[in-house]
Amino acid sequence: MIESCTIIVGEPDEAVRQVHDRMPVILPRERQDQWLSPAVTDAEEVKKILRSAAPERLVIHRVGKGVGNAKNDDPEMIEKVHSD
Repeated sequence: MIESCTIIVGEPDEAVRQVHDRMPVILPRERQDQWLSPAVTDAEEVKKILRSAAPERLVIHRVGKGVGNAKNDDPEMIEKVHSD
């Protein structure tokens, strides 16, 4: 058995577009079974499944510059920082 994962990225929503040109697809729970179904093979149906969750579910806040370095991997990376 090989355990692995993939992050699928797509076009950013309006809020994320302000800081980056792509974002991970956020798959809502109600579409997870469809995504995992081997019966879904039509490309257009897959595109519909991979629509991101509602943007209002995202919370965006400023974080420290350390988040830009892959060597930094601790909970402080997602703590909110205040701009002056």
